[in-house]
Amino acid sequence: MLHQPTLSLSLALTLPFLPLAISLPQPAAGGITVSSAPVVWVSVDASGSATTITPAVITTEGHLTTVSTAPDDLRGTATYTLSPGGRASTYTGVAPVAKATGTAAGSLEGVFPACGAEANVGVVEPFCLPKAGSELHPGKTYYITWSPSYFTSQTLLTLQILYSSTSTGFTSPPLPASQGFYPWPIPPDFLSSRGNPASYNVSFLLAWSDDDTPEENDLFSRRGPAVFITPNSAPHEEKKSSGGVNVVGIAVPVVVVGVLALLAGMCFLTYRRTGAVPLAGAFNHRSSSAGYGVGQSRGERVGADAGGWPRDNKSETNVNAGGVELTDRDSWGVAAGGGGGGGRNVFREEVERQERLR
Repeated sequence: MLHQPTLSLSLALTLPFLPLAISLPQPAAGGITVSSAPVVWVSVDASGSATTITPAVITTEGHLTTVSTAPDDLRGTATYTLSPGGRASTYTGVAPVAKATGTAAGSLEGVFPACGAEANVGVVEPFCLPKAGSELHPGKTYYITWSPSYFTSQTLLTLQILYSSTSTGFTSPPLPASQGFYPWPIPPDFLSSRGNPASYNVSFLLAWSDDDTPEENDLFSRRGPAVFITPNSAPHEEKKSSGGVNVVGIAVPVVVVGVLALLAGMCFLTYRRTGAVPLAGAFNHRSSSAGYGVGQSRGERVGADAGGWPRDNKSETNVNAGGVELTDRDSWGVAAGGGGGGGRNVFREEVERQERLR
């Protein structure tokens, strides 16, 4: 048996001729949003205690001012997608869901628009949020809201979350119908415990016993909107840990290694051409105190004195067509007692000797 509010005689006579009520918001003609009355809203603290706030319009110095106005998130309209019949459609209006936004662990803090008697919710009456076809995500807490005016003041009810058309997955403790909402925390493993489907359909149901009816233990229920539990939109860090290719992590080291290799190559070429490493004067191999390289003269390489004669080397290498021959350094000197140009020219004699050997 379903509990229905009493209709006046005139409304009952005209109801069949009225168009079907549409529970979903529609875009305003021409993109113009019509200003509405101040939104009555509910503020929930971290413990779950709720306060209904009704904004007031007052006149201050000849200007109308709204006090205790609802947060922007509850008044602003946005474009979103719903799938009330399993097929996605785009709508414009207030947010189709309301979730707790408290940062502390287990916090129920948040806000949502009040669900009053004027709420045009259609076939899912008395439910207001979430709207049919909404997407909810594991690990977050959402407010399930209904209109308290649908019930008598003393009614106690339970909220049931149906995981299928016949299976009840969750039942709340008894709640006063006047509360008007229930915060439902979706377990983080909701989808993984069910095989990680792309989405999982659930629906809501309110059940209560009406003591005002003549029958004893007369039970009533109202089926609410069906919604979809879908995976969270993965942020950057989650994408990195999901096993996908981390393009940035690969590209950055490759670029760094390439730049270092290019700099090393340029330094090597400069070193070969000029004998100096760019920006490193300490490595200049042209220093007269040490080093050995193509930039030094022959005398520097063999250790000759100012006259061109070797200082400490014990031999000189002579290369000819017949091979390599070493001669003693002592034989290069001027004959004893020579001095000047009157002695033997041992160097010339050595050259002539080499010519005769050829």
